[in-house]
Amino acid sequence: VKNFASYKEETLNYDEIHGLVAVIGANGGGKSSLIVDSITTALFNRARGTSSQGTGLENLITTGEDELEVDFTFMSGNSEVRVIRRRFRKGGQELELFIDGVDHTDKIKETQAKLESIIKIDYETFLDTVCIGQGESGRFMKKAPNERKEVFTKVLNLDNYDVLQD
Repeated sequence: VKNFASYKEETLNYDEIHGLVAVIGANGGGKSSLIVDSITTALFNRARGTSSQGTGLENLITTGEDELEVDFTFMSGNSEVRVIRRRFRKGGQELELFIDGVDHTDKIKETQAKLESIIKIDYETFLDTVCIGQGESGRFMKKAPNERKEVFTKVLNLDNYDVLQD
């Protein structure tokens, strides 16, 4: 991350992390910013306190800087996916997508659609199942039964059976 919240420039290598992880530190120390918000910014153009269109992300730009950047690489199946998202204080953003080192960047809307077809879940489902933020451990259980079913359907790709049944 560069110029992201309180982080001027920081690299976190998840390859060195195996198994269950707990990040511990003082309240307001930036744990959720580094772990949850940076990833959701890269993947969904969203973070805590922003709108579904990403309005408010400019507030995460480090004071005195004009832009933030999140460069996030992960594995999807056997493919390495790299997402680079930049957000500018004066408005606007850039989004780059690389799969196994090949540039798949297009217009932002099309690139975002390609990215979503890879990760196969939306922002809310991601927060329910992948990155559970501070004070959010009960988030999934607070959902209505039909909402919990919807989360399972997305994560387990159960809607394929509905298509087969039809």
